[in-house]
Amino acid sequence: MATCNDNIAMVAGVNAGIIAELLDDILKDNLENVCSEYGKQWCRCSYKTMIVYCPFLSIDQAKGAVYALKKKGIISTAKFNDTKFDHTNWYAFTEYGRHLLETGW
Repeated sequence: MATCNDNIAMVAGVNAGIIAELLDDILKDNLENVCSEYGKQWCRCSYKTMIVYCPFLSIDQAKGAVYALKKKGIISTAKFNDTKFDHTNWYAFTEYGRHLLETGW
């Protein structure tokens, strides 16, 4: 069941709050590929995977939510994939994003 992080929703929108909570769950539960690079925990998650866990969102809504999270400085993205044909993003929370997840304002 998808949940929404209220603090992130107030900063970046409801869809962003839902996707942020999903990414946090993936990192905590190791639902997808997780790695540690550059002092952060990163999780690999495609837009298609996001809408499998959140079927009420479209791919465009998931992309918009990720864009909002990046624009507001809540998450960072990187590419740690083995092949140049794999364009799946890896996501990590910034210190600000982690603060919003855990304590709020």
